[in-house]
Amino acid sequence: MKKFIALALVVIMMMALLAGCGAKDDPATASTDNSADSSSAEPVVLKFGHHYANDGVFGDIANDFKATVEELSGGSIKVEVYSDGVLGTEEQLIEQLQGGTVDLTITGTMLQTTVPMLGLVQGPFLFKDWEHAKTVMTGELGEEIYAMFEQGGLKAICSFGEGFRHFVLVKPIESMDDFAGYRMRMASYKNMLALADALGCATTNSPMGEVFTSLQTGVFDGCDAVYTAITDYSWQEPANYVLESAHAFSASAICISTKTWDKLTDEQKAIIEEACVSVSDRAWAAAEQIEADAKASIADDVEFIIPSEEFRNEMAEATYSVWEDMFASVEGMEDLYNRIQDAAK
Repeated sequence: MKKFIALALVVIMMMALLAGCGAKDDPATASTDNSADSSSAEPVVLKFGHHYANDGVFGDIANDFKATVEELSGGSIKVEVYSDGVLGTEEQLIEQLQGGTVDLTITGTMLQTTVPMLGLVQGPFLFKDWEHAKTVMTGELGEEIYAMFEQGGLKAICSFGEGFRHFVLVKPIESMDDFAGYRMRMASYKNMLALADALGCATTNSPMGEVFTSLQTGVFDGCDAVYTAITDYSWQEPANYVLESAHAFSASAICISTKTWDKLTDEQKAIIEEACVSVSDRAWAAAEQIEADAKASIADDVEFIIPSEEFRNEMAEATYSVWEDMFASVEGMEDLYNRIQDAAK
């Protein structure tokens, strides 16, 4: 019996030894002790929320940013885009970036409630034409302006122009007298409301999604907008006139939370900055044509009212009081305004 047990133990030891040798020689069962050194790190995932339509101009820019970052990073940085206000309104998204719960969004002068100097960009009749706007917003003055976003907890990393704002009207406006008492919907920024007041309008406000019905039912008789907003929301259907006043210019930026930015490595920041240069260049290059295409698409639905030089000058003179109020309330704004005007010469 003892011999049998001893023999059995020998057999078990030999089998274990052979199994160990087999595992060493078989690639499929080889040790993976070094796998941690050879495997790729998990990608950084950035949550990008915006309130614009995915198939609109801003949606295209957001998707271009996503594709460019992911390509340049080789997939080490992933961008998840949430469009159409899924994560909240523009104001709510700004708050989420400030809190660090969302990483990226698209915004423009909305931040002027926190950083009053940013109200300058959308001030009345600031820019002469597209060339003037591009020169300023893509040059050193633009860098100075976009740097101010950091005062509000956001870092502007990719800029682009939306276009000039015009008046979309149910009833035509062909002279200064026609502005008197006109029920005009304006964006809820202090300077935009003041602009319409200075022209003599009875100003009002409503959410973007309610403008169509409000124009249709006579809650108000007009609103101001860039051409892409007119086409995106089909405002040319209830409002059949456009006064090409070019009374303000809208520019926006892809912004990243400063809390998110501070967590990124230098290499990751460099990748995002490189992507932003490409995206900004493409967006600015296409912006003027996009505006022209949007205008052309509604040519059969509206009558364009082109103001004379005299009428345009009257509008600019009437609204200069808005600048005077901003100069008095925001330190340094008058100097920046003058430098922007000098850039047109």
